[in-house]
Amino acid sequence: MEDKMKKTKIEIRLTEVQKEDIKLRAKNKSLKMSEYILNKIYENPESTNDIKDLLRFNIKELLRLKVEYLNQKKECDDANKNKKIENKLVDLDKIITTLTAMLNDEEFNF
Repeated sequence: MEDKMKKTKIEIRLTEVQKEDIKLRAKNKSLKMSEYILNKIYENPESTNDIKDLLRFNIKELLRLKVEYLNQKKECDDANKNKKIENKLVDLDKIITTLTAMLNDEEFNF
């Protein structure tokens, strides 16, 4: 006889503090990744082409995501949702600007 496990749905509700903690962890991971990339550039200048490709890919994906948010904003009539989307767009712009600056920074000999 086989034991069959019953699938159950688990709903997880997070407090605002937990949500903020998750956001901070995500930002820390992003900062660690940026630091990792910069360290790789300093350790091995020949690897900059791979890093340039990685930066270009990330910028392209973020721009695609930005277009999705802009389309959502056009379709949405709810002021609260529009404000949240606007905040996401501002964050995306900051990230795109930072990655573009990293890509174009002559100091790293790209």
